[in-house]
Amino acid sequence: MTPQEIAATVQILAPLWRSRNLSAIQIEQLMQQQVKKAVIYVRVSTDEQADKGYSLPTQLEQCRNYAARLGFNIVAEFQEDCSGAIAFAERPEGKKAASMLKRREADAIIIYHVDRLSRDIVDLLASVRDWIRAGIQVHAGDIGQIDSELDIVLVIKGWQGSDERKKIIERCSRGRRGKAMAGHRTVIATSTDPLRLSRVKPK
Repeated sequence: MTPQEIAATVQILAPLWRSRNLSAIQIEQLMQQQVKKAVIYVRVSTDEQADKGYSLPTQLEQCRNYAARLGFNIVAEFQEDCSGAIAFAERPEGKKAASMLKRREADAIIIYHVDRLSRDIVDLLASVRDWIRAGIQVHAGDIGQIDSELDIVLVIKGWQGSDERKKIIERCSRGRRGKAMAGHRTVIATSTDPLRLSRVKPK
């Protein structure tokens, strides 16, 4: 529901609640129950930032806009610089988000893109499955709400993320090898002895 729809629903239900002689506090509690609570999780890794230009502020802004469109109340935001190959619940901020969801302190988790959750296809699908079974909504900015870990679009995105991780590793490895090979340079010794010119090789 959008914020406008929630407000309209509350306006309709308020007289009914008052007719039941509910206190102002009880009415406020009922109103709060109409708004779903969500946590936002965003992630970058050093290699991905250099390779793709991902940024935490950009992801946060998009997730906040997504939450606003669906009428979610954001109760926590988690952001970290961490490899997507590490299991979600084993990352410092991921562990905090997972614990909060387990305690049902939020009704949903919102991520920028599927690959921000995990670049490990097994960890990705297992996390989504466990949350959905627990009644937690899972939303990704690139595909919307995920209703099943077997969602074909989710599976495809998961495989793409896993494959992209391998490509990033390969590109970074090639870059490091290239820099190492280009590391041969001529150094002029500080000694006045003209014979002490050396060619430095990479370690």
